[in-house]
Amino acid sequence: MKTVYKIDADGYLLDCVILKPDEKLPEDCVDVPMPEGIFLPAKFENGEWKSTLTQEEIDRLLNSPKIKTELEILKETVDQLVLDNLMRGI
Repeated sequence: MKTVYKIDADGYLLDCVILKPDEKLPEDCVDVPMPEGIFLPAKFENGEWKSTLTQEEIDRLLNSPKIKTELEILKETVDQLVLDNLMRGI
Protein backbone atom coordinates (compact mmCIF):
# COMPACT_ATOMS: atom_id res chain seq x y z
CA MET A 1 0.00 0.00 0.00
CA LYS A 2 1.15 3.50 -0.81
CA THR A 3 -0.22 6.88 0.24
CA VAL A 4 -0.50 9.55 -2.45
CA TYR A 5 -2.05 12.99 -2.37
CA LYS A 6 -4.98 14.11 -4.51
CA ILE A 7 -4.71 17.76 -5.58
CA ASP A 8 -6.95 20.15 -7.48
CA ALA A 9 -6.01 22.01 -10.67
CA ASP A 10 -4.28 24.73 -8.63
CA GLY A 11 -2.22 22.24 -6.61
CA TYR A 12 -4.17 22.43 -3.36
CA LEU A 13 -4.43 19.25 -1.30
CA LEU A 14 -7.87 17.66 -1.49
CA ASP A 15 -7.38 14.23 0.08
CA CYS A 16 -5.02 11.38 0.83
CA VAL A 17 -5.46 8.28 -1.30
CA ILE A 18 -4.25 4.74 -0.59
CA LEU A 19 -3.08 2.85 -3.65
CA LYS A 20 -2.54 -0.88 -3.96
CA PRO A 21 1.02 -1.84 -4.97
CA ASP A 22 -0.03 -2.54 -8.58
CA GLU A 23 -2.17 0.60 -9.04
CA LYS A 24 -0.99 3.45 -11.28
CA LEU A 25 -0.69 6.94 -9.90
CA PRO A 26 -3.86 8.84 -10.88
CA GLU A 27 -3.32 12.02 -12.90
CA ASP A 28 -4.75 14.21 -10.15
CA CYS A 29 -2.38 12.79 -7.52
CA VAL A 30 1.25 13.28 -6.51
CA ASP A 31 3.42 10.81 -4.65
CA VAL A 32 5.83 13.31 -3.08
CA PRO A 33 5.55 12.85 0.71
CA MET A 34 4.26 15.82 2.64
CA PRO A 35 6.93 17.05 5.08
CA GLU A 36 6.27 16.85 8.78
CA GLY A 37 5.07 20.05 10.39
CA ILE A 38 3.42 21.57 7.33
CA PHE A 39 0.27 23.55 8.05
CA LEU A 40 -2.92 23.04 6.07
CA PRO A 41 -4.12 24.18 3.64
CA ALA A 42 -1.14 22.89 1.68
CA LYS A 43 -0.28 23.44 -1.95
CA PHE A 44 1.94 21.36 -4.23
CA GLU A 45 3.96 23.78 -6.29
CA ASN A 46 7.19 23.39 -8.29
CA GLY A 47 7.63 19.83 -7.06
CA GLU A 48 7.28 20.54 -3.34
CA TRP A 49 4.65 21.05 -0.64
CA LYS A 50 4.08 24.52 0.78
CA SER A 51 1.78 25.81 3.47
CA THR A 52 -0.45 28.62 2.28
CA LEU A 53 -0.79 30.18 5.73
CA THR A 54 1.09 33.35 6.57
CA GLN A 55 3.60 33.30 9.41
CA GLU A 56 1.15 35.39 11.44
CA GLU A 57 -1.57 32.75 10.98
CA ILE A 58 0.86 29.96 11.93
CA ASP A 59 1.97 31.87 15.05
CA ARG A 60 -1.68 32.39 16.04
CA LEU A 61 -2.35 28.66 15.70
CA LEU A 62 0.73 27.69 17.68
CA ASN A 63 0.00 30.17 20.46
CA SER A 64 -3.74 29.58 20.78
CA PRO A 65 -4.95 28.11 24.07
CA LYS A 66 -5.13 24.34 24.12
CA ILE A 67 -8.65 22.94 24.33
CA LYS A 68 -8.97 20.39 27.12
CA THR A 69 -10.15 16.89 26.31
CA GLU A 70 -13.10 15.34 28.14
CA LEU A 71 -10.66 13.07 29.98
CA GLU A 72 -8.60 16.04 31.19
CA ILE A 73 -11.74 17.83 32.41
CA LEU A 74 -12.94 14.67 34.19
CA LYS A 75 -9.54 14.17 35.86
CA GLU A 76 -9.53 17.78 37.10
CA THR A 77 -13.07 17.34 38.47
CA VAL A 78 -12.16 14.13 40.30
CA ASP A 79 -8.97 15.71 41.65
CA GLN A 80 -10.95 18.69 42.95
CA LEU A 81 -13.55 16.39 44.59
CA VAL A 82 -10.80 14.41 46.30
CA LEU A 83 -9.15 17.61 47.52
CA ASP A 84 -12.49 18.98 48.78
CA ASN A 85 -13.16 15.76 50.69
CA LEU A 86 -9.65 15.77 52.21
CA MET A 87 -10.14 19.35 53.39
CA ARG A 88 -13.46 18.40 55.00
CA GLY A 89 -11.89 15.38 56.67
CA ILE A 90 -14.04 12.84 54.87
